[in-house]
Amino acid sequence: MFDMFDMFDMFDMFDSKDTAKEFLRYLNSRHNSIKFTIEFEQDNEIPFLDILVKRCPDNSFVTSVYRKKTFTGLYTKWDSFTPRKYKINLIRTLTYRCFRICSSASLLHSAIQDLRKLLLQNGYPQGIITYNVNDVLNRHRNKPDTPVSTVPKKDVIILLPYLGFSNVQITKRLKSCVSNFYSFVNLKIIFQNTRRIKSFFPYKDRLNRSQRSKVIYKAGCWNCNDVYIGKTKRRLHDRKTEHFKALTKSDHLSAIADHIITTGHNIKWDHFDILASGKTDLHCKIKETLFIQELQPSLNANVGSERLLLF
Repeated sequence: MFDMFDMFDMFDMFDSKDTAKEFLRYLNSRHNSIKFTIEFEQDNEIPFLDILVKRCPDNSFVTSVYRKKTFTGLYTKWDSFTPRKYKINLIRTLTYRCFRICSSASLLHSAIQDLRKLLLQNGYPQGIITYNVNDVLNRHRNKPDTPVSTVPKKDVIILLPYLGFSNVQITKRLKSCVSNFYSFVNLKIIFQNTRRIKSFFPYKDRLNRSQRSKVIYKAGCWNCNDVYIGKTKRRLHDRKTEHFKALTKSDHLSAIADHIITTGHNIKWDHFDILASGKTDLHCKIKETLFIQELQPSLNANVGSERLLLF
């Protein structure tokens, strides 16, 4: 047994290590960018993702839950400001994971005991752990072989800010209203914390104006009221440099350079104002067009970057 992984994991079996190594060389020879590594079993065991696979003397396999040596045992704390159902679902998900992975009753019992200890360490009440663990195990042990067919419903997801226990009443009222008037809808409400710890401690340095990209900018003239509105998907500094190079080459393709050459005026090179930013180049083009339509800059010969059906 061995495990091979790069961008993904593979689990394969070969009759010898030499055959496995030969197959590894073959894979890596297919392309220069391909780089697989290989891991062989040790003491008849090998981890694969979150599963520990063990080979028995009769060449059968048993599986159990695997955790890396770096695993700290830290889960969402019971007293954290998180919706209660997320904590309950954590218990149920981890229990189902043990049920699906463990190949025998004894391994499942051992995995459940370890899970109980971890949850207790994270502050989960003993009663809530016991109820949900037993409920998940009983549901899946007694699950019918043939599922009952029902009319499928349309899933609708709503994102709302998490406000504490009041969200429970909000959920009940919303689901009741939807159930009464739209019985074909399966409403799913997801609560998110609007203020996280990282929002109070910005860890990235703010970019200065010239280093920002995907922006719509306005350039003004020191000697008159003429302005130019443009956009750039690169850094604003690079776009300003292009305008300046057009001036040195007497290039009339730049409206700013053309204005300086024609009038002899000075442009506010250090005072390019950022009007807005966009997520994509198309987004910037649309915003640029809207600003040109609204402000009517005198140096813009074009109507806008993007043709809008509204204008």
